[in-house]
Amino acid sequence: LVSFKLGSIYWGALAVLVFVTLEELSQYFIETRSLDMFDYLANLFGILCFSWLTREIIKKASFFNEASP
Repeated sequence: LVSFKLGSIYWGALAVLVFVTLEELSQYFIETRSLDMFDYLANLFGILCFSWLTREIIKKASFFNEASP
């Protein structure tokens, strides 16, 4: 399992965060859509949860790789 990090931020999470932010902000300019802070917060929560889950999986995978002979 390979992960790329920028400091302690995963590149994939950063890319999703940028996309989600731009997508949410674009809704302000679309008449039939609305900019919703709760929708944005739900997106952020999902990014944080899956970033944490990814970190845990990587830690467990590295533990098992070190434990094998």
